Amino acid sequence: MSANDDRKLVTIGIPCGDLMYSETAACLWGLGRGSTIARQGICMAHTSIVANGRNLCVNGMFQMNADYILFIDSDMIFPSDTLNRLLMHKKDIVGGTYVRRGPPFDNLGASIPADQNKQSGLVEMTHIPTGMLLIKRKVFEQLKNPYFRYSVSEELGCNNGEDMEFCKTVRELGFQIFCDLDLSMELRHIYTYMLSPVDPSTRAVAENFKKMAKAEQLRQVGHG
Repeated sequence: MSANDDRKLVTIGIPCGDLMYSETAACLWGLGRGSTIARQGICMAHTSIVANGRNLCVNGMFQMNADYILFIDSDMIFPSDTLNRLLMHKKDIVGGTYVRRGPPFDNLGASIPADQNKQSGLVEMTHIPTGMLLIKRKVFEQLKNPYFRYSVSEELGCNNGEDMEFCKTVRELGFQIFCDLDLSMELRHIYTYMLSPVDPSTRAVAENFKKMAKAEQLRQVGHG
């Protein structure tokens, strides 16, 4: 790379345990070849505590003196032009949403009421998952470390995820969060299901996966 390359530098932050899916690794290779408007550096944080992994990645961004961080979880499948598309929105915080890994398999995050009927383009979100999220450096410059942390909902009797708490904090600081609905339609969240020949639900799960595969084939034909 040329020494006078003045393109923005983006840290690809990947919090993970011991391993990442091979499909995600292949997508990262494609991202490196498909991103033409920015330079990239990778920071991979191996830890079982996701919030700590995200914080380590942010520290890596500062060490690289990068302009942005793009969080990509280790179980995501995404297009090679993902980074280009997110950068072109010129937003402080923008990403894509995707389906929850387990039941009820709903889309994660929520848009503001005014944008709930939009089907494409950008929508403003109250909260968004962090598994495919581009964040400008200046956002973290206004936060205290740890930038990602968990909180407790005594009313619901559960812990809130680090992404929910992050979104709440940055919105209170005046930042807007956006979701690219068109990119979101192209994201895949890898899900592993344990199948058993003696489990009566296995047949139903297999049939559902067949329907999903058929729908994906039709989608690809429609885009061909």
